[in-house]
Amino acid sequence: MTEQHINSTWGFECVLPSGTTLQSWFYADSKDDAVLRITEYMGAKLKSIKEIENPLKDVKMPVKNKD
Repeated sequence: MTEQHINSTWGFECVLPSGTTLQSWFYADSKDDAVLRITEYMGAKLKSIKEIENPLKDVKMPVKNKD
């Protein structure tokens, strides 16, 4: 683990086992840790991942209406 990535925010896009595409972010100590969470814990296929500075600004989450 490198010191520069401790408590970094990782934005990612993946495909869940159900086939649903998920775009989200979370905190992880390293890129390797983030990738393992997505692929091993979630069982998802990783499409992209990048370190982001401000997740609320940088990752635009689509809002879906329930109608």
